[in-house]
Amino acid sequence: MGVSELVRVCPVCDAENAPHRPRCACGASLAGVDFALPRADDAPDVAPARIRNDVHGDVPIDAPADVSAEVPAEVPADALADALADVPADVPAHAPAEVRDDAPAARLCGYADCGQPNAAGATRCVYCNRPIEPKGGGTTGPSAPLDTRPLPAALRGAYRICEVLPATGSEADLLLVERVATRERAVVKLYRKGIEPDFHLLEILSESVGPSVVGMLAHGVSEGVAYEVLEYIPGGTLQAYLAEGPLAASDVRRIVDEIAAALRGIHAHRILHRDLKPDNVLVRSRMPLTLALTDFGIASLSAATQHFTSVARTTQYAAPEVLTGVLDEKSDCWSLGMIVLEAATGRHPFDGLTEQAMNHQLATRPVDVRGVIDDDLRRLCRGLLLRNPQRRWGGPEVARWLDGDPTLIASDDGDGAATLVAPYRLAGVDCDSAASLGLAMAAHWDDARRDLARGQITRWVESELHDYDLLRHLRDEQDDRGIDDDLRLLRVLRRLCPGLPPVWRGAPLTRATLLAAARRATDDDGDAQRWLDSILRDAVLEAFAEDAELAAMGAQWRAGRQRFVTAWQSAEQARSAQRDAAARTGNGSGPVDFDAAVYGAVSEADAPPAHLLSGPLLLVLNEPAYAAALRLELADAHARLAPSPAWFDAAAERARDDAAALLAARALLDLACADADAETKRQDGAARSRERAIAEARQALRTRVEALLFLAPEDDDIDADTALRLGEGFDALQAACADLQGYDLTADAQEPLRLLVDKLQVQGFGVQRALAQLERDRGVNAIFLTRERLSIGAVALVIALITRIAWVIAAVVAAGGLFVLYRWYLRFQSTDGVLAALRRFRLPARLFLRTPP
Repeated sequence: MGVSELVRVCPVCDAENAPHRPRCACGASLAGVDFALPRADDAPDVAPARIRNDVHGDVPIDAPADVSAEVPAEVPADALADALADVPADVPAHAPAEVRDDAPAARLCGYADCGQPNAAGATRCVYCNRPIEPKGGGTTGPSAPLDTRPLPAALRGAYRICEVLPATGSEADLLLVERVATRERAVVKLYRKGIEPDFHLLEILSESVGPSVVGMLAHGVSEGVAYEVLEYIPGGTLQAYLAEGPLAASDVRRIVDEIAAALRGIHAHRILHRDLKPDNVLVRSRMPLTLALTDFGIASLSAATQHFTSVARTTQYAAPEVLTGVLDEKSDCWSLGMIVLEAATGRHPFDGLTEQAMNHQLATRPVDVRGVIDDDLRRLCRGLLLRNPQRRWGGPEVARWLDGDPTLIASDDGDGAATLVAPYRLAGVDCDSAASLGLAMAAHWDDARRDLARGQITRWVESELHDYDLLRHLRDEQDDRGIDDDLRLLRVLRRLCPGLPPVWRGAPLTRATLLAAARRATDDDGDAQRWLDSILRDAVLEAFAEDAELAAMGAQWRAGRQRFVTAWQSAEQARSAQRDAAARTGNGSGPVDFDAAVYGAVSEADAPPAHLLSGPLLLVLNEPAYAAALRLELADAHARLAPSPAWFDAAAERARDDAAALLAARALLDLACADADAETKRQDGAARSRERAIAEARQALRTRVEALLFLAPEDDDIDADTALRLGEGFDALQAACADLQGYDLTADAQEPLRLLVDKLQVQGFGVQRALAQLERDRGVNAIFLTRERLSIGAVALVIALITRIAWVIAAVVAAGGLFVLYRWYLRFQSTDGVLAALRRFRLPARLFLRTPP
């Protein structure tokens, strides 16, 4: 029987369809529907009920005991290829099936989250079980489950609906519910009327397999609707975990361990999952990673989204023998292998292919596992993805692989073409082509670097592969002495294996791995620091221009490094200029820094080494949370700086808008603290020096005051010598007061001293004025009392006596006496003024002397 004689029976309208048609006339998808024999002409219109068979799939209830006779034989590959060739080339993966011209137009579901075609005249959508036309004539978003199916009577009192989960399909609806009494959440699956799962099978899985499968809390039939109450696992699916990028070998090994344990549990009961894929694996926890399987075939049908986005993904993980309908435990192992391959490489090998293209590739060629860098994981993928189920690894082989059995060998998928190439052995791996050699070199980087430097790989290419274009490229790379061996190896790898995922020094290059290495580098992981530094130094990310994300990340990283250097140099220049200005201001005699000489010069510092900077710079440019924490730390430290250097204030201001400048300011924080400590020491030293100078000036003034009080006469006369010494003493007093007033005495503690000095200065000026007046009067008296002036008076008196005129004699005697008396009075007044000024001076002087120093 050829493939063209097989049909696909629509699960919605039960119509028979040609095997190449992706959709039924009613609009239902036929992807994943097994091939079946056409019904006899006299077969009833209603398809017989079917039951689950763990080995042969779905068979009628009234099938004979020997069900294997009813199962079509394995389809030959050439027949399958002929059938696939009949499919038009321009038919998309999810194109609607051809509809006859006279067929009535299908009605589209009016809900935006569904939009699937339904048979003409239908009032409710067969996919979401809601009215074709939404209430109000508009579309209803998934956030308002007003038209969702109500809970059956058995669940209505105990649970309330929280949310309609987006994984509703043609067989069942999924509802997130909450127990009214305990507020504990669960998932309710409501099957379409007429569909009743094998609850016994589900009970077996839930009770015997344990936490490896999603637990079933309750089940039954109420109001003609079969339902299940399932355990709610909020951790998401494994698909969301895999979407983050390639996983480390240890994480992939943990996934294999978890899924293999679950498969052992269900296979022990002769139950096949049949739809194992990342969407059907739930994550209970990530640390440690624990998983749980869900959606067990007919017993618990996989619910595709209402846009059928998971139909093609189901095909992506289905074993080749699914097309024949003959399945066994090895089919689930194939699905496990596909999951491992996707986890190790970060992408599915069939991404972007239509269902027909995937089926054709599975029928004609093996799955390419060369993108798996880790040798052990690549061996596992090769064993699990053998197209022949008889040679494919099963549960026992997976267990041996998990135990690290070195004797476990994965055979090749097909004999392959004969070759006379002597393989190149690298780290125990035999390589017989440029691509296989490139994969081995990427996985064993250090060995490959040494072999390449010694010319061993070049000689093998010349003597065995005879690929002279490749040989010419290798020799050109060896002649380039301007690059290091790691970058030379990367160029060679990209030539040997153009499809090789980004890798550097044996580690995959993705945004996730780079940021993980950056975090380790900030924790002083030397290997991570050197790895990141080499990537930045050799512009490795820019070399992968085809990966836009990595290339943009590398350009951003390099530009950030340049901004860091610019910010650092600007801060250093401002710091140097500030210190030079402070030195000139402090001494006034040149650029000599007296404080640096006394308290020690503030140390200079170079920019951090590149290997210490690369990790933090990558984090601050790509992780807003890290930048925010760094900015908070810098602000806190800046607030504690007292006094804060002006150059650091400017650096902190630049850091507000530039993440690279933020990292520079954080690196300059130690210098700012050193400058702040030096400035504090300088100010303390200056304060102590000022206090000592004030004390010395005060002592000098005290000495002058004591000398003046000792010199001031206590009687009513001041001789010329005393007046001269008083004048000199008060001149010295004024100089001492001026010296003391030269210091800032405006502080509260110095205010009494300033007032006393002002009083001493004022009273001293008064004494000096009185002494000056006394000196003038004494000078005038000295002029008139000279011998010449006295001789003139004596001559006048003799002349008056000669005249013997009484009034003349009296006038001469009176004039001379009055003049002498006037001059004496003036001298007396001047002397009294000096004594009065001295008495006024004594009061503040004695108060000053009584004030403690």
